[in-house]
Amino acid sequence: MTKFSVNKVLLAYSIIGCILILYVAFIPNLTAIYAAVAISILLGPCWATIYAETLKSVEKKYTETAGAIIVMSIIGGAFMPAVQGFVSDMVGSMQFSFIVNFFCFAYIGWYFYYKMKLENKEG
Repeated sequence: MTKFSVNKVLLAYSIIGCILILYVAFIPNLTAIYAAVAISILLGPCWATIYAETLKSVEKKYTETAGAIIVMSIIGGAFMPAVQGFVSDMVGSMQFSFIVNFFCFAYIGWYFYYKMKLENKEG
């Protein structure tokens, strides 16, 4: 990640993720499955990059604790499928319930856009 801005990469990934999730949620054919697989491909680099970028903002003496807290925050990965299932039951459509994931990706995009703006003001 030395050649590219982390904030820009994660912002781009979140925009691509949002577009793919909207495709999955609203296009009722087999190609939506391929879009869902493409979303999971984005998650690997996103997680590692978010982890490393977050640890950069922590004082050195708290890095170990912060790393543990970030790893424990993966519980969101266990909580959001339950929310998605609840939405699916409410609206009667598993496909539309992917909109829950849209909001997760949108938050990541908003966070790194805001972070990029702050760094541009400082630097």
